[in-house]
Amino acid sequence: MKNENSKILLSKLPETLNQRSGAFLCCASFEKRSLSIPNAIKELPLQKVVIFATEDCNPEIYKTALEIQSFMGDRASIVTTRMREPLFTANALAKVIREIIKEEIKEIIIDISTFTHEMLLILLMLISRSRENISLVTCIYTGARDYSVGDPKERKWLSKGCRDVRSVVGYPGQLLPSRPTCLIVLVGFEHERATRMIAEMEPELLLLGKGMPSDQHLTYESHKAPMEYFHKLVEDMVSSREEDHSFEFSCRDIKETVDSLQTQIKKTSEFNHIIVPLNTKISTVAVALTALKDIKLQVCYAEPETYNFESYSEPDDMVTIFDFDLSIF
Repeated sequence: MKNENSKILLSKLPETLNQRSGAFLCCASFEKRSLSIPNAIKELPLQKVVIFATEDCNPEIYKTALEIQSFMGDRASIVTTRMREPLFTANALAKVIREIIKEEIKEIIIDISTFTHEMLLILLMLISRSRENISLVTCIYTGARDYSVGDPKERKWLSKGCRDVRSVVGYPGQLLPSRPTCLIVLVGFEHERATRMIAEMEPELLLLGKGMPSDQHLTYESHKAPMEYFHKLVEDMVSSREEDHSFEFSCRDIKETVDSLQTQIKKTSEFNHIIVPLNTKISTVAVALTALKDIKLQVCYAEPETYNFESYSEPDDMVTIFDFDLSIF
């Protein structure tokens, strides 16, 4: 494996991973997408399989966890988490990482597709702190061929409302009271969460990160029109603000996204910085790498009121695979 992103057919995943035998971590979801990667690699000689299942969101999640466990066999266990209790979730994730280290497992494969942004950030933080005991971390992402399936772009939605806005566990930042605040939002389809975050924080400077509308930088061409539509919605909702700027980032190239974030941070070095990842899980990994390397940055999460349980996504037959670079810490 190389650190660079590779996009391959899901059916080629076992061949690409060869005979990897470490720990596999995934997150069950109400989305059928959460079955794709576990089903594809079930024949690999994995030593340990952990299926995370949020118990306070939707009952279908635990049913999916049981389904994954059924074809992963005795090596698989289900660990419950709670969306509304991040400390409970952080403790559950930490316990799993401690078990992996105790069992002297050196390699971890993570299906990042259906973790919440918050869970994924916490998990990567815990892994980075345990890097002396872990030699290789590989992330795999099953993209969605379409979101809010069957709806026109102006009616597509992934979540509605915003229940809570909070700092992510492990990413408190070092915010100085003497400095103004710069809020960096990587915008996706969930404009309600973005605008609630902006309204609640009232930053002196707002930087809206917009996914680059090109085949090279979007995860899927079908996402281009709805993403541009929701970018415009967010821009319109904050148009009364004077100190706003936008920049572009790649939705699927981690290095380019990290570079984009670091450029914006360097250009506004006189500010405190808070980052909110609301785009792909791939770009969320880039946020984790950026913030874990620069502890002055705070990362925040906007918990939604509800999700589009009925038609959230349609899974694709391609996956993106890359290594989480432990050498930078």
